Formats: sequence, structure tokens, C-alpha cells
Amino acid sequence: MNDKSIQRKIGIGIIQDFNPNAWMESIGNLHAEEQHQLNQKITNDAKNSFYLARMAAKMAITNLTGLEANNTWIDHGVFGYPVLENDSLGLGISLAHTVSSGFAACYDHRDKIGVDIELVNETKNTVIETALTKREIELVNTKGNNRTVYLHLIWAAREALSKALQTGFLIPLELLEVDAVIKNDGYYEFTFKHFSLFKSKAFEFNKSICTIAYPERCLLNIEPILTLLKRNKSEYSQNKVKEI
Repeated sequence: MNDKSIQRKIGIGIIQDFNPNAWMESIGNLHAEEQHQLNQKITNDAKNSFYLARMAAKMAITNLTGLEANNTWIDHGVFGYPVLENDSLGLGISLAHTVSSGFAACYDHRDKIGVDIELVNETKNTVIETALTKREIELVNTKGNNRTVYLHLIWAAREALSKALQTGFLIPLELLEVDAVIKNDGYYEFTFKHFSLFKSKAFEFNKSICTIAYPERCLLNIEPILTLLKRNKSEYSQNKVKEI
């Protein structure tokens, strides 16, 4: 079969916990190697972020493979990118986190996928604007009162693409230029000027934006993500883990 005709699936994991001591109460869910890495973190916020990202990654692995991820852990490869250890299936992983959220994608290693989470904060607008191209600023300026959200959407799409390419921001930022943004029911879609084989989707997630960039040939099921995001917002205030 021609490889171009294959639509390989992506496993997604999203986890949110407003308990700042979630890592302390549930550290046993991590692999021993990950527990060691967590103990190297100095601040409580850093430990919580680390924990939530790793748990989201385990969910993503399970959602893709149907297998438990207890014996697998995440280490760092070139430029600090996450690498799955003790993995016999040839999987790739991308993850992102804030102090209260973790977001991860698991995929076949033949594909390249990246995710990002950005907290929407108007104070970051000026910094983001200085990094965008003229075309991207024009896109933002057409969005009226939603300008702050669209600045963060474009920045998150760029970040996710840079992770998929595994270059980070070591390449000229204009190469990551967003060519178009389309708002759909519950999510946004992006195309990229210089990387037409990739596309991106973004979701607003409790004052944050979760974004994934992936090859067009991959199959991303967004329904579980939309189901989570449509839950009553009051659920997010509970000190318990939310997952898909």
C-alpha cells in the first residue's frame, strides 16, 4: 500500500487539576525514572506542571494504543524534545503544560506532531506582535475585539509547528508563518505558508489555548476534545483531575 494513502491516528491526552499539590498526592502514578526527574524540580509549580504533562502523555499513549503506559517514561532528546523510553511500538510524543493543565499527543514515529498550551494574557500582546509577520498582523487586525485571542492562537500554532518540526525557534520565525485562520464550531483551524503539508487545530481551554500541529495525512479525532471542553465550566473549579 502506498504510504501516502495511510491515515495514521493520533492519541490525545488532556488533563487538568487545580490542586497545586496534585503531584504530591499522585506521584505513584509516575514511572520511577519520572519520579526521579520530578524530584529534581525546585518549585511546587514546576513539579505540578511536570506531573500533569506526564499524566497527559500516558493518557495519549493509552488512547492511541489501548495499552497501559506504566512501564514507559519520557526522557529528553536533542534540543530537549521528549522521547519515549522503553517503548517497543515506535511511538513519538509531544507535550505541553501549564501549572494546572497538561496536553499531549502520541503518534507513529513516522509522523511529526507538536502541541502547545498558551495562557491568554493581554500583557503578552506586544511581545507576540513583534514576532509576527505583516500577513499575520493583518489577520489579527480583522478580528476586532478578539485581537488578544487571535494573537495567542497564531503564536500557539507557530509553537506547535516548531515542535512538530523539532526545531523549536532555532529557525527564522517567519518560516512558521500562519497563512490562514478559520473559526469553526468549538475549534480553530490553521494553514501554514511554508509548510503546506501540515495543518493545525486549536481549542480554547479554560483561559488557555491548546494547539496541535500535524501532517495532513494523519487522522485526528477531535470529538473527545470537544466533549471535554463543552462540559459545564463549573466542573473545572473542582479539585479533581479531568481527563479524556
